Amino acid sequence: MLETLIRHLDMVRLTLSAVAVATLLVGCVGFISDPSDDGLTVNQRKARDLFVGKAYTVAMEQCGGCHTTLANSDFLKGNAPLEVYQTIKEFKPGMINFIDAAKSRLLTKGVHSGPEFALATRNGQTESDYEVMLAWLRAEQRAGGDAVGGDGPSYIVTAKFTPTVCMGARAACQVNTVSLRGIRPDKTGIEADVEFLYEVLPLSNSPYLANLKVKAGAEGAYVESPVFLGYTAGNTTPTIDGDAFFAIKTNVAANMSATIGGGFAGLTDLRALSDAGAPNEMAISFQVIDKYKPEGGAVDPSVCKAVASYVANVKPILAASCNNCHGAAANNAGAKGNMTITPADDVASCQQAKRNAVDLNNIPSTAIFIAPKPGASNHPVKLNPSTAWETAVTTWLTAEKTAP
Repeated sequence: MLETLIRHLDMVRLTLSAVAVATLLVGCVGFISDPSDDGLTVNQRKARDLFVGKAYTVAMEQCGGCHTTLANSDFLKGNAPLEVYQTIKEFKPGMINFIDAAKSRLLTKGVHSGPEFALATRNGQTESDYEVMLAWLRAEQRAGGDAVGGDGPSYIVTAKFTPTVCMGARAACQVNTVSLRGIRPDKTGIEADVEFLYEVLPLSNSPYLANLKVKAGAEGAYVESPVFLGYTAGNTTPTIDGDAFFAIKTNVAANMSATIGGGFAGLTDLRALSDAGAPNEMAISFQVIDKYKPEGGAVDPSVCKAVASYVANVKPILAASCNNCHGAAANNAGAKGNMTITPADDVASCQQAKRNAVDLNNIPSTAIFIAPKPGASNHPVKLNPSTAWETAVTTWLTAEKTAP
């Protein structure tokens, strides 16, 4: 329209106001930006737009009452959707699991002091808030790049390796060593290995990691968020066990070693990959691999948060029925799951139990839940009936899962 007007200036008489409008329109052209100039990939733009267009509303309605200002949990802080978007993506410990979107902290929290995502009706349309959030989180997973595809190498993945599986006494187990040397060509001097035992316990043929640690060379090492990937024969897409050490940061000084998290985790999602409970090949993905950080930076969010619930519900049963075997780290049962009940410090007792046999994302399948159930495993001690035990464990672990 503006172009037509200018071409026929001899046919019209522009008033001062028309000239002003024309000048304004011409000036506005500079502010109409091409989306392709925002520096984002197509998938990154889709993810951002999904958050701003739908997920932002759900997040603020369901979570904004607390998490815009709650100390150490203000992951929705911001005055506008894009500010909140930046906050939630950068929040530490991470709220988004870019390896396995469905295991993001935003989705796994469930009912806590706030509500669980449920059906909601907005603008006459009823849909699941959970599905809205999951759709956005999956878009973030695609946008960020990860071990199974995406736009960019946001994750650093080791070479594939075949784990040595231990089926017997831990003392005879062979240590699996995975080199991190040369994994980042842009960072010279990183000389570190990840070591762990890969055990298959007689509890529903479940695989477990034990003694997981980082051993560093002369420059030390710093790693964030190890995630274990399992591959079956001929399959290039891994099964992902993404939550056991998600958001854990481990900082290791020169020529030292340090345990990652509690050093022990059940790999629930890798359980069915083979008859032996182990994948044909594995790899480990990290968000960050770097040299030692003198300023610190280690974070372990796996500490016990619901100690009072543990002491009231679980500790008495463990002390009465489990301590004779699992309280002695020197024997086989203690080595498989050392949950010593003897420390007077309740925090230490809770920590032992939680770190050695717990998966908060799948409580009914977690080792501490199923081990003493009649008919559920080859565990030598059964609690019959096991109803009180199951109630006690579920009560405690639900409190752990929903604690701020």
